[in-house]
Amino acid sequence: MYIQNLASAEQPQLQDWGDKKHVPLNVREVEGVDENGDPKTSYLHDCVEKVDTPITVDNIVKAAVEAEFSAEEREYVTRNFSKRKDALVKRYKDFVEDITDKAEAAGYE
Repeated sequence: MYIQNLASAEQPQLQDWGDKKHVPLNVREVEGVDENGDPKTSYLHDCVEKVDTPITVDNIVKAAVEAEFSAEEREYVTRNFSKRKDALVKRYKDFVEDITDKAEAAGYE
């Protein structure tokens, strides 16, 4: 799965999932207050689940695409990749670019 805007009290880290990892991306600090009115930092992040190791931009994008698009949609995009005005092709390309940017910003190569 590719999950957006997860909340966490602690800085998100890679999580083991068998021989794969859940990878946090787009980590943002959120300042707030706790139940006593004291300042508190929490985090919002996105997560790509079940990424193959080693953790690379390509493996992150592959896992995110497989989670976001069905096999039929991926096949359709492959057949119609040059159709710039096709809505599904555009959504696919935009998604890949977004995940790539977030993975690179997180320091993955």
